[in-house]
Amino acid sequence: MIEYKDMHWEEDKLFLGTKDTTIRLVPDDKFENMYRLEWNFDKPQRSVNFYNITNAKDNARVLYLRYCNSTAENSPTSGSRSD
Repeated sequence: MIEYKDMHWEEDKLFLGTKDTTIRLVPDDKFENMYRLEWNFDKPQRSVNFYNITNAKDNARVLYLRYCNSTAENSPTSGSRSD
């Protein structure tokens, strides 16, 4: 299971170890010092909400954790085994 501490930021990009998560912080066009999130897990998406830098980074990590851990739970190699 992936944990919060396994991720880090390099400029506006979130990484899991050396892997680019595809999550980016994008400055909002209208509001100064506010950011939106962009990601491309399955298809390109952009957050509707905007955040200050601290909340944007925190929400990005939560978003990626939720995505990865739900994907791992649904994979054929995870879960319980029935014999």
